[in-house]
Amino acid sequence: MAPKDIKKTIVITKSALYQWSVMPFGLKNATNIFSRTMAKFFKDLKNKFIKVFIDDGNIHNLNWKDLLQHIRMVFHRFRKVHLKLNLRKCYFGA
Repeated sequence: MAPKDIKKTIVITKSALYQWSVMPFGLKNATNIFSRTMAKFFKDLKNKFIKVFIDDGNIHNLNWKDLLQHIRMVFHRFRKVHLKLNLRKCYFGA
């Protein structure tokens, strides 16, 4: 989420104010923005070994060695721009 937009996510409770530092799903355009961002983020790899659909990414390959290399490439890109994965929602080698 852009730092200038964080203030737009403030939630008021009886005890405090809270604001998101990442884009929460549930905001009106969050899914569209995320999908567009992922499409741009993986533009050069699209249809080679990764497919992105809404908020899911599928890294695929026919052999284990190449699959592991491609997973590392995707993780490296995520790390570079400070994106994080929820490991409880990830499946590897399935």
